[in-house]
Amino acid sequence: MSERISLPQKNMPKFKEVLLYVLERVGGFPNVGETVLNKLLYFIDFDHYERFEEQLIGATYIKNKHGPTPKELICLKNGMVVKKELKKITVDYYGKQQNRYIPVKEPNLSILNGNEIKTIDEVLDKHAKKNADQISDYSHKDVP
Repeated sequence: MSERISLPQKNMPKFKEVLLYVLERVGGFPNVGETVLNKLLYFIDFDHYERFEEQLIGATYIKNKHGPTPKELICLKNGMVVKKELKKITVDYYGKQQNRYIPVKEPNLSILNGNEIKTIDEVLDKHAKKNADQISDYSHKDVP
């Protein structure tokens, strides 16, 4: 019996298209700020790996008080804002400042296969309406 070790293999072009697709689908929801977005990406990546043993975006996740966060996301979002592919806005959400991202360009879905799109859609259907506290609590209980 051999041991299989799978290290994250970053795929930034795919990560960018997944981010655009997620934001196109749920970025307009009032609850989807940075915390919810972080958790949605985590569930997309880990759920896909659990089902298919293939990494979808291969991000590196760090542990923080609100649950797992993709380390590469900050640079990706900032670069996309500079290139005018995303627009960053700050809104008041129940008395707190919430950073939100609006896609300015459409995702290139040809970079994703059917199983990847299905995983993304299933995660969004299951988790996208949760607020930051709800999805963070859920992520703390998730055992990948």
